[in-house]
Amino acid sequence: MVQALDEFYRYQDSYEQQADYTYSNRQSVAYKCTVIIMLLIAAAFVVFMIGVAIARFMEMQIIPGLLVLLYAGIICAAFGYFAYRFYKLLLHEATFQLREDGFFYKIKNRKTLELRSFFLPFREMESVTMGRYLLLDKPSKYGRSTYFVGVDFAMKGKTDAGEWIVVHFGMKDIEEIRRWIARYQAQQIPLYFTNVALKNLTVAGYNALEKFPYLYETSNWPLTDKKIEKELPKNWDGKNPIYSDLPTK
Repeated sequence: MVQALDEFYRYQDSYEQQADYTYSNRQSVAYKCTVIIMLLIAAAFVVFMIGVAIARFMEMQIIPGLLVLLYAGIICAAFGYFAYRFYKLLLHEATFQLREDGFFYKIKNRKTLELRSFFLPFREMESVTMGRYLLLDKPSKYGRSTYFVGVDFAMKGKTDAGEWIVVHFGMKDIEEIRRWIARYQAQQIPLYFTNVALKNLTVAGYNALEKFPYLYETSNWPLTDKKIEKELPKNWDGKNPIYSDLPTK
């Protein structure tokens, strides 16, 4: 059994650390207002461009009119995608915590009011494996992009029904990574590391991972790093390891 949280990880570059061991996608009113104003400005600009294109067509300037429409379409598509991300961010209220007694998350759908929550106590946690967590840092259309490499904590344990489960949460803040490591070690949870990314990790995939005991921080396995495209770690299943396709904050 696997908790399918990757749909929420995709927007994790919009999550903020609310406190030690706690992440949430709650955004301030100022942030929401800023985004809405930006979208309104973009919409007004697109309408203006369409007006310019219509004027060119009326003057029988077909090619310039088509070019203006093309530019308007590109801008509309870009901001439409941004608006979709913003909508997805607002649609769900998600909180992830590594509490003193275990890992907890809750996800509330603001539209349907559906609430999903899960708690994996340390006493039911068999082990934790730290894999690679990749976020796009500097996109490049013609050259090689740069990616930020953090840590994805994959926690294997048993549910109340006795089923094996894997839940995981990735982050890029090195001090927070160290805090999570210290909490696992304080609870004497076996801690491992692996050089692959853990996106969409399954229980069977977790069991088959080539992993090594993690005792302390070492330069041989840095907690955070930056990589160019040709040096990216592979995902455990050979598929795309990237969680986000927008620059990280």
